Amino acid sequence: AVGVPAGLANDQFVRLSLTAQIDGRWPVTAISVISPSAGDRDEAEVEGLITAFTSATQFAVNGIRVDASQATFMDPSSGLREGVRVKVRGLSRAGVLAATTVDIRSDDDGFIEGVDLRGAIASVNAAAQTFTLLGSVVFHGTQPAPQFEGGEARDLLTGRLVRVRGNLSPDRTRVIATRIEFVSN
Repeated sequence: AVGVPAGLANDQFVRLSLTAQIDGRWPVTAISVISPSAGDRDEAEVEGLITAFTSATQFAVNGIRVDASQATFMDPSSGLREGVRVKVRGLSRAGVLAATTVDIRSDDDGFIEGVDLRGAIASVNAAAQTFTLLGSVVFHGTQPAPQFEGGEARDLLTGRLVRVRGNLSPDRTRVIATRIEFVSN
């Protein structure tokens, strides 16, 4: 319904704003072309594909320049090359992410934490081990339980600000939480 931005081309990065699922689909309310930038931050994280590769210490992820000369590699760095999925953490200065850790990730890893929702809990169904966030039903009753940060399941209350990472259920009707972080105001 919003249409595709004029001039959209391959290899550009876009940000999609979504509403609640309808029949297993995520309606798009806005599309914008973005220029990747890490900005200046004491804590920065990017996960995605290596889009430019010079060496194991100099590369770009989703267009963001990475200096990994001081990084600890969670997996052997010999597997790094263009097109490999990685998760990089560190600090960002002048648009360059100075990595402290680099972790090679599989596509399955990306799928496991493929959904990232942030906001206030709209409703809670303790018996079903679900809550509603941004119009999406989030299930947290998996075994093993999702990783909780800053709280636990009993702290899931209407109005609490949370960040949920997870994946879509096979029928795409709910998010299966893998990590729930309680956010302070």
